[in-house]
Amino acid sequence: MPQHKPLLVLLEDDPDEAHLLQWQLQQHPEPGFQVLVAETLAAFFQLLKNLPEQPALLLVDLNLPDSSGLNTVTACRSCLPDVPLVVHSGWFDVAEQKDLLAAGAQACLTKGQPPAVLINQLLKLLER
Repeated sequence: MPQHKPLLVLLEDDPDEAHLLQWQLQQHPEPGFQVLVAETLAAFFQLLKNLPEQPALLLVDLNLPDSSGLNTVTACRSCLPDVPLVVHSGWFDVAEQKDLLAAGAQACLTKGQPPAVLINQLLKLLER
C-alpha cells in the first residue's frame, strides 16, 4: 500500500533553487514529499486558499520580491501557526537567527548545505 507523502510548501523565489529542492525532496525515499512552490508571499497566500489540506511543513526563503527577513516568517506564522517552519536562506547572522526562532521558526538552515542535512531536519520535524 503506498504511503501518504507529507505536503511541503516551499516559499522560494529563485526558480533554479526551487526546482532543485523540489526534485531532491520528491526523490527522497520514505516518505518522500509532495512539494508545492510559491515564488512570492502573495502566491503563498493564494496557494494556501486552494489547498485541500493543511501542509505538514513550510520551507521558507527569507528574501522574496514582496517580503523579507523576519516579516516573511511572521506572515507565514500568522496564517499557519502550528505548521513547522524551516527557514532556508542564503545567509543570516546569529542575532537574526535568534529573532527568527523567537518568531516561530523551528530551524534555520543555510542554502548550499548537503541535501541530507535539510531532509534530516525536515524528517525530525515530521516526527514531532
